[in-house]
Amino acid sequence: MGTLKGMVEFIETSILTASEIDEKLNRIQAHFNTNFNNVIKVRTAEIEFLQDEFFKDPEKFPKEVRDLYKESLIEQGKKFKQNLIKLEEQKGKLDSEIKGLSKNSLSYFASLKKTNSDLDKKEEKIKAEINLLEDEISVFNRKIDELSTGFGFITNFFNMKKIEDEKEVILKKRDALLSAIEAVRTKWGTREKELLELDSNARDHWNNLYTEFSMITEKIQNLTTDMDILIKKAAFSNTLAVLHGDEKFLFTGSDSKRSGKCRKCFSKNEKNIYFCDFCGEPFSDNRKDIEGSLIETGELNRVFRSLTEGIKQSVSFIALIRGIKEGMNTFLKSVKDVKKTEDTYSELPTLKIDVPEISLKFAGHLKELEKKLETDFSGIHPAEFASKMLKETETLFTIKNIETYFTAMGDELNKRTKEQW
Repeated sequence: MGTLKGMVEFIETSILTASEIDEKLNRIQAHFNTNFNNVIKVRTAEIEFLQDEFFKDPEKFPKEVRDLYKESLIEQGKKFKQNLIKLEEQKGKLDSEIKGLSKNSLSYFASLKKTNSDLDKKEEKIKAEINLLEDEISVFNRKIDELSTGFGFITNFFNMKKIEDEKEVILKKRDALLSAIEAVRTKWGTREKELLELDSNARDHWNNLYTEFSMITEKIQNLTTDMDILIKKAAFSNTLAVLHGDEKFLFTGSDSKRSGKCRKCFSKNEKNIYFCDFCGEPFSDNRKDIEGSLIETGELNRVFRSLTEGIKQSVSFIALIRGIKEGMNTFLKSVKDVKKTEDTYSELPTLKIDVPEISLKFAGHLKELEKKLETDFSGIHPAEFASKMLKETETLFTIKNIETYFTAMGDELNKRTKEQW
């Protein structure tokens, strides 16, 4: 059988494999993001050109685009007004919260002041009582001095004893009062700390709320000031967003030829005419006419949507791998704690334990995945890559398989420690 040391080494190797997968996925994702950002840049330039031209003279655009814009204008107007109402409601709620916190802060200050005043009065009263006792003690001291002078010490011994006893009672009273003052001061310190902490928390919350309140106020102001132009721009962007580039009312041109292969990323393009489906690289000079830009924007919309969906799915797989790695690190700590116990207490026998077969199998799948990622993915579309990773998730890296990988080792560890220790 194996040992705890062997299990630790197995988990560490699995963590290393998961880390290598994570690094490779990050490089692939960075490549996808670079292409995506390029598509956004090109698409934004097309939209800005068309927007400027449309607001100069809408009649230059096909009737279908103008009709779509009119519909979108009504829809966006409603959305902006609804958004403005929600922002006003949020602003009102924040304003109420801020006023409530300000009131609370003042009440804390008032309570602190009142507490201080009340305790000060109590302390002064105790001090006055102590002063009276101090005077009584002084009187007793003088009497004792007078009685103890000369032979008076012998003749007045019992009187002095009585006075000393009375003095001792007064001293105890004074000490009790001094303790009371200390208790008052301690109570004041505790109360002061509580109120100051409440006030500090309230102020922090107030600052956060006021920041949010200021941002919402600025949004409302911007919406109110520039609402007309913002609605128009949003409406036009939505109009362009629905284009595919192959609409019947757009002239596609019989001389348009498919590129076949991108000159930048060398990816094969079987569908697109104007832009690479992988990186957004133009296949020819940008068309400066409105009709051409509408067609190009439609094609870029398709590229943008497919990249967006593919990247989202890829990110979810990266998160899955990171979750597995994090779980491994946590489990490794538990196993190392058991190993530390074994090393610390010499009377404990060396634990005999094997890594379960199902856990070994899962680690093997991880290693196979790490080798698969050696492939150059620069020419693969994010959607295609995500599809490949989805197959891995649905067959090998399911939630059930991941849980089994950990629980099998955990059960084995518990079983062997109970048997042998």
